[in-house]
Amino acid sequence: MTDRPARVASAVWDELISDRDATAAELEADGWDVQSLTVGDVTALPANGGGERGFVGLSVLVPGDEFRTLEASIDDEAVDSYEAYGAVRDGVMLLVLVLKASEDKRAVCLPAYYGIHEAETMIDAARDAGHMSTAIRPLSGDRRVVFTHHEIGPLLPDQ
Repeated sequence: MTDRPARVASAVWDELISDRDATAAELEADGWDVQSLTVGDVTALPANGGGERGFVGLSVLVPGDEFRTLEASIDDEAVDSYEAYGAVRDGVMLLVLVLKASEDKRAVCLPAYYGIHEAETMIDAARDAGHMSTAIRPLSGDRRVVFTHHEIGPLLPDQ
């Protein structure tokens, strides 16, 4: 795997963060409790040529303190909708993902990215299954919060 996706994402990272922050501000103005996550590495799984079996989607690394807040405040069962704003730039899928728990008016906003070529196995598996997930985890890797997406179109590049 090359560092090309990270380089492309790095070139537009400030734009992704601005989009995440603007979306969070709009939700907060409407009375939502919003957590904006600081994202480190993003890994598409299953990886080309192997990887975690049974999991299809993105594994997103966040700081431990943000993970603990997330874990205590929201889970997949509470999330009843999500929005994904995506664009492809130079072979990299760039995303701002907003997970919403409408009953509690809680939302989680996070930027993410993945190299399309490096994620071919994940993309094919997601299209075959008709769903994918986002797993948010701390550096320790001992826990994760997983959100399932049944409307995958906004998370994947056009065919």
